[in-house]
Amino acid sequence: QVILPSQNSSIIMFKLSLLLSFLALFNVSNGEIVGWQLQESQLPYAPITMFAGDTITFQYPGENIDVYLHPSGSCNDTGAELVGAGGAGNATYTFKDSQIDTNVTFACQYWNYCEMFGMIIDVLVLEPPPSSSPTSAPSKTAAPTMPAPTAAPVVGSTPPPTAAEGAPDTPTNRGIETESGAASTGAAVSLLLSAFVLLM
Repeated sequence: QVILPSQNSSIIMFKLSLLLSFLALFNVSNGEIVGWQLQESQLPYAPITMFAGDTITFQYPGENIDVYLHPSGSCNDTGAELVGAGGAGNATYTFKDSQIDTNVTFACQYWNYCEMFGMIIDVLVLEPPPSSSPTSAPSKTAAPTMPAPTAAPVVGSTPPPTAAEGAPDTPTNRGIETESGAASTGAAVSLLLSAFVLLM
């Protein structure tokens, strides 16, 4: 199948429209301007999300375009409320607290623009976020004053007793030296016996 350049452009525009519609699902603003006109894709406008108290503005040219609030949520004009008459050029609507957590639908009632050219849009109205006014910082409570630690008394070091001149070594030291000498003598005897055995 051969795709003509005009067909290729239409496919690209259609895909772009779908992408923009998807991104609009995550759009939350405090004011929205809608270019109110016939949709080339013939698809409805992508739904948007706004807060109660926000204002939506419709901008449109010509005498044959108007804006109505449709309680039906569709192109059905039962109970419709006029927002902007044909030829006005623009129309505004401010969302009410009573509309929180509801979908508000706007549509064009001229001829079959709603059904055939996508001139219908849904707005999900949310509760406004709490104001972000800064709050006063909590006062700091002074920490209780702790008494300064008392320095421990300094105990003077007592030098070890010095041995008197000419005093004999203590019995403990003498015993260690005697055992060391006996061990040395035993080692020498062992070496001599080993040498003697090797020579035989």
